[in-house]
Amino acid sequence: MRIIFPAFLIDKPAIRQYGIADYAARVPAIQEKVNRMPVKDISGQRFHRLTVIGPTGERRGGCVLWRCRCDCGREISAVSTRLKSGAVKSCGCLRAEAAAKGSAAAQRTAGPKTILTGRTFSSLTVESYAGHGRWLCRCVCGKQVEASGYSLTRGEVTSCGCGRFGRPGQSNGGTRIPLLRRAMSGRLRVDNTSGATGVYHYTNSKGEDYWTAQIKIRGQVKHLGTFYDFAQAVAARKEAEESLFLPIIQSAES
Repeated sequence: MRIIFPAFLIDKPAIRQYGIADYAARVPAIQEKVNRMPVKDISGQRFHRLTVIGPTGERRGGCVLWRCRCDCGREISAVSTRLKSGAVKSCGCLRAEAAAKGSAAAQRTAGPKTILTGRTFSSLTVESYAGHGRWLCRCVCGKQVEASGYSLTRGEVTSCGCGRFGRPGQSNGGTRIPLLRRAMSGRLRVDNTSGATGVYHYTNSKGEDYWTAQIKIRGQVKHLGTFYDFAQAVAARKEAEESLFLPIIQSAES
């Protein structure tokens, strides 16, 4: 026969001393002794949203169950240890309210942080929010297109792709026009260490400094030369930008 004891009645040393059968015979007496132990009355006390009305006359795990009334009017039963520790704070309404507030907050944050509706970015006019950070825009040609708010505000998308544009923000060679403009503006990337775009600094085995210049166009990197003078490397890069980037930008804007 399988014997199951409440957790508070398990006394492993006593079980080893008397044996499981003898100890099982002692359990009712132990239970009665526990039931006669004085219990601190917590009637009238308040724990978060619960006000203790009185004992229910029942026990759970050896602990007295107390009948409590929640602020919402519902009544529940709970042991004093869970009331005092804060494990039980309400009849369950507090958790439901927290879940509802969390859902409402999620809905509020799900929308865009910046409203772009009605604003115009080059050839695109924003009509409405499409969700997931994207906006529905109408091009001057009449076609609708979706674009992210980031790409619109950064100037990376300027049209629906009409005319000579293969896709929004790109020329017929697949080159991003905003990136070409950025390269020609002289603005440096945060990881640039040479002081010029497309120019890279090296030191040879003799300890001499030298620079290489290169340019990337339509996915292809062109090596422009190796120079022991930094100014010459920068000049080679600028000359390549004017001969390769400038015609593409002018063609896209015309």
